[in-house]
Amino acid sequence: MLSKIYKENKDIKKKIKFISENERKENIIIASELNDIIVDEINSDISILFKNEKKLETESNKLQSLIKQHSKDVLQWNDLTKMLDNSLKELGDVQNWVDLIERDMKIITSTLEFKCQAEPTQLAENAILRFDTAKYDDQEGNPTPTYKNHPLE
Repeated sequence: MLSKIYKENKDIKKKIKFISENERKENIIIASELNDIIVDEINSDISILFKNEKKLETESNKLQSLIKQHSKDVLQWNDLTKMLDNSLKELGDVQNWVDLIERDMKIITSTLEFKCQAEPTQLAENAILRFDTAKYDDQEGNPTPTYKNHPLE
């Protein structure tokens, strides 16, 4: 009877050991599968993060190159506006010169009109006479006429 109990106990221990060993193997398999699922999920999130980081780096590099190009363009526009400013200043100087010439021409015109009203025939005769009596002062013989008693001299 004792041996029978011992044998039954031994058989029960074997069954328990076998069952616990099977459960342990199943638990290891389940834990391994769970671990794989968790690692895959984490890796997919990390891979998404790395992809996003790469995109950010490329966009950042593009932005830096655009900023460099923009700064070059701004410098070129600055140089062009300086040139335009200088040209406008020169144009102002030319306009001043034109105004002076125009004023001088008005004075000459009014003087000639006044002179023509006073002695119209005598002025024409003097002009012909002055042209005929032109004096050539060039030492090399080139004609450079100067007129005596010219009204504008």
